[in-house]
Amino acid sequence: IQTKISMTYKELCGIFPKLVSPPPNAAKIEELANKYFQMVYMGEMTITDMIDLMTRFKNSENSRETEVFACMIHNLFDEYRFFNKYPEKELKITG
Repeated sequence: IQTKISMTYKELCGIFPKLVSPPPNAAKIEELANKYFQMVYMGEMTITDMIDLMTRFKNSENSRETEVFACMIHNLFDEYRFFNKYPEKELKITG
């Protein structure tokens, strides 16, 4: 499974080059990406709304939004190694 994830990540980096190198304002971008995930985990945003937001950011012409999207995807792949330690509720939300 880890090999498949690694290959998928490399493919995504080819499609979204911003996944490879952090933008100059990386800390603010990551803070915003984490804020959206926290909103979902705290029940302040539905999963459907999160998916809609990510779809909008993915297709956005606004570079900040595409950077936030890239950061969110990167975080999900980075967190994969910790999924086995997630509480059940958070694991279901993340899934």
